[in-house]
Order: sequence, then C-alpha cells, then structure tokens
Amino acid sequence: NTSFLVPPTHQTGGEVFFSPPYFFVYEFFNSLVRGTPYDRTVPEVQMNTELWGVLTASWRIFPFANFISFLYVPQELRVLASNVISVFWNAYLSRRLNG
Repeated sequence: NTSFLVPPTHQTGGEVFFSPPYFFVYEFFNSLVRGTPYDRTVPEVQMNTELWGVLTASWRIFPFANFISFLYVPQELRVLASNVISVFWNAYLSRRLNG
C-alpha cells in the first residue's frame, strides 16, 4: 500500500527543497527590516550561521509534528493543528534571529 508512504515523502521533499530557500528569504527580509543596507544584506545572510541552526531545528520539529498530526489528528483538524505549531515555531524563529 503506497498511500502510507505519501505523507513522509511529501514531508521530506518539503523539508529538503523548500526550507533552505524559505529561511534565506526570511532572513533576507528580516535584515532589510532591521536596517541593514541592501549591498550588505545578501552576504550577511549567506554567512549567517543562525540559518543552519534554524534549519536543523526545523528538521527536528516538523517531521515529528507532522507524523503525529497525520497519525492522530482528524483530517478536518490538521490545518488547525499545523497553525498552532506554526505560531510557536514563528515565535521561536523570531527570538532566534532577532535575539
């Protein structure tokens, strides 16, 4: 039965291919909002070691959270469960990148 493999496959693809560009763009705009000049923003983001820490934290949290969601949360409540997790994740992300 291949339907059991669909959620982990989508999760892995999203974490590997979507997360790194997302965090780069997030930190890029975060640097602009903090007032970093545009010509220093891209090198600052590329050299920022926080991005690697955030990415690995994402890889530790979201696969587990999604596994629990797919296993125990009814389908009609999965979006709500994901949004609750996202609120805490965004608070963590803001705290980590802004100090």
